[in-house]
Amino acid sequence: MARRDDAAIRERVRAIVAAVIAPNAERVDREGVFPRENLEALAREGWNGVLLPEELGGLGLGHVEFAIATEEIGRACASTALVYVMHIGAAQTIALYGNDDQKERWLRPARRGLIGTYSTSEKASGGHWWFNFSEAKRDGDDYLVSADKSFTTSAGKADYYVLQTRTPGAKGPTDISFFIVDGKRPGIEAGRWDALGVQATAAGRSSAPSATRARRSPWGRPTTSRASGSANRSSDCRSSSSRPAESEPARARTEERNHE
Repeated sequence: MARRDDAAIRERVRAIVAAVIAPNAERVDREGVFPRENLEALAREGWNGVLLPEELGGLGLGHVEFAIATEEIGRACASTALVYVMHIGAAQTIALYGNDDQKERWLRPARRGLIGTYSTSEKASGGHWWFNFSEAKRDGDDYLVSADKSFTTSAGKADYYVLQTRTPGAKGPTDISFFIVDGKRPGIEAGRWDALGVQATAAGRSSAPSATRARRSPWGRPTTSRASGSANRSSDCRSSSSRPAESEPARARTEERNHE
């Protein structure tokens, strides 16, 4: 096994930071500009796919290299580092549990600058980011998804979201499922987080429309929730005018108020 050269990894990332990220840092934070140029510079050298296998266009490196890259990015621009971490997490979720079609659609373009993010936290859940009040609904072989998220990094800017909700018929708070939502689909709303030092993250409230239909497309390797024993799954979401989901946001908001 080849010995990992941490110093060489650090120098590779520092070159990108010095050339692009550091010169942009003050401006993107002052103006609240999403640092897409920085992410694209990282993508050109493969760092947006640091954990992805080489056959998907990634670097095929490990979590130590990912941590080194994040540290060097964060030294210059905290906003870029936060967006980067959320992108890598979303991409790695698909890499580990997505099927082949999902990997081809959402992961291979990472080298061209496609950016993903997690969308998990909901109002009234406190610090328990994994606790959701929203719940996907079954409609034949499809799912109907509606969710109002209190905090999402890259809200309104990401090319795709790995969105978390309760599994249909959930028995416990950790009985959850993930859905891949196209960031360019109409109806996604995004707010803004006014925070010191990370103004460029485009973080804030986000919501999926009240009628989002997800084609059934389970994880390649379903995982099991310890609390409920049900399989966590992923689907690709598309727009729908189906009626069953239209009442879901009102029900979710009512539950949130009851738990505040």
